[in-house]
Amino acid sequence: MQTKKYLGTVLLALMLLSSFAFVGSFYRQPTPTGSFSELTPEQERQLINSGKTIVFFNRPANCTECQEVANYLQELSIGYADQIVLVEKDSDSVVILVKSAYGQKVLGLATKQRITAVLCELMVNPPATCVSGEL
Repeated sequence: MQTKKYLGTVLLALMLLSSFAFVGSFYRQPTPTGSFSELTPEQERQLINSGKTIVFFNRPANCTECQEVANYLQELSIGYADQIVLVEKDSDSVVILVKSAYGQKVLGLATKQRITAVLCELMVNPPATCVSGEL
């Protein structure tokens, strides 16, 4: 009789604790989104594995012609926050590197159309507007 009580108590405790673990699985740490100035290789891997496209935008601090491209990339990282992560950094030259699970492409100071074409090519889940060449 004591064995049955003990076994019943153990099974009840096991079921109770497993329900806490089940609820805890819904509170996982979200993958980072938005705009960054630096990413670790681990964060980069995590983002790419979660289906995100990372856009590295390196430019000189005094680059006035880069501002339009910077604004466009910021708009995209906000509008497509579930898919695009922007990493902005100061450097000596203008380089745009787009990385995703489908590969990577390096661009110099590119037009909006060229950036859009590369993003549509490399995004894991491109929007339907990519067919018309827009984002």
